[in-house]
Amino acid sequence: MPEARYMVPSDTMVEKKIKPALVQAGAAFKKWYALTDTIYLPSGFPADTVIHARYVRWRIAHATGQSTPSITVVDKKTSWQGDVKEDYILLRREFDALQASLNFMDESYGAWEKQFAFSRIGMEYALDGLRIFVEDILVPCVRWSVEIEGPNDTAITAYAHMLGLGEPVRASVPALVQKRITK
Repeated sequence: MPEARYMVPSDTMVEKKIKPALVQAGAAFKKWYALTDTIYLPSGFPADTVIHARYVRWRIAHATGQSTPSITVVDKKTSWQGDVKEDYILLRREFDALQASLNFMDESYGAWEKQFAFSRIGMEYALDGLRIFVEDILVPCVRWSVEIEGPNDTAITAYAHMLGLGEPVRASVPALVQKRITK
């Protein structure tokens, strides 16, 4: 599903503008979540190169508000159509046990190297067929953002405008984090 991410300058804007606009528009609150993502890249990948196309994400869901597996491994490629991102999932595996997920990573991605890890907390909303994620990426100089997933870029742009968001950022969260931690 196409998506776009918009950076938000402060938690004050989240509390005083974005959340009230979502409520006023009739968005349904779905859940709170807390995630830790560890990013893997093929061996030999230059550490100072920002991730654009493909990576493996090993995610631990600390709290999701629903009964989902606690660990997910996703191998994906990302492409861009203007300011809208589309992810192509090459592999998705869910695990209930930490050791089983680590064994899978070793067997399937042993030649890949762990690059970095980061955490995020957030809220998911649903509105008119869109999924809207308001999240705090817990990395200095990245922090608050809103991601909107929708059927097309027109719908995404319309709701971003309704929320008073500026221009979308043309980078994945791992790319944003990598850029900040490798400076």
